[in-house]
Amino acid sequence: MPIKKYPQLLVSRAAKLTGKTKNTIRRWAKAGINLADDEQLLSWNKERGHNSGVTLPRKPHKSFDLKILDRVPGPGEEGAAAALKRLQGLERIFYSRLIGELSATESQPDYVTASQRDYDRITESLRKYEKEVELARRDLGHLIPKQEAQDGARAAALWMRLAWRMWLSSSLPDIFSLANDARAAKAKAEVTFHDILAVALERSKDAQFKIPDWAMSVIKEEFHLN
Repeated sequence: MPIKKYPQLLVSRAAKLTGKTKNTIRRWAKAGINLADDEQLLSWNKERGHNSGVTLPRKPHKSFDLKILDRVPGPGEEGAAAALKRLQGLERIFYSRLIGELSATESQPDYVTASQRDYDRITESLRKYEKEVELARRDLGHLIPKQEAQDGARAAALWMRLAWRMWLSSSLPDIFSLANDARAAKAKAEVTFHDILAVALERSKDAQFKIPDWAMSVIKEEFHLN
């Protein structure tokens, strides 16, 4: 059976790269090692307890493909929140890549520039998508401005306080008359405060400090008001 021939140029190059003889390189090739694959040659050499001292240049990370944004759901669609989390995860990955390139022992300007460009792209895309998702949630009523929330809470607290004072003025004497019957006093207090609160909430609809609908519905639900 004829001996399999291997390109002399590849054999010589592999021998120089690994520090091995040409005969050894031919045996490796016969065992299935690709003489044109430097990484495979050095890995095979290292597995046998040898280190040629050669370090291959680092390969640059693949550039970020903005087409991925074409596959995320619209900001108001179901799944937008999950897509936003995935983009936030990508931001962390590309940040780690950039830091890795900057702190590499043999930092290469081209790789740093590519990593910086990819990081800038993902952060810009993330900012846009975050804003779009927030606006969509606000349009759907899932979010309200902070000032509106504060005004609503203040109006609700105001009318709850007025209802409490109305109840103290009108119902406390009747409650005191039931001081010897705690159960009856409690029942009387609940019924009277329920009625007075309903009146106060009704009055608030035409007042200057109006309780917003979203807060009104919560109050009525919690106090079981029709």
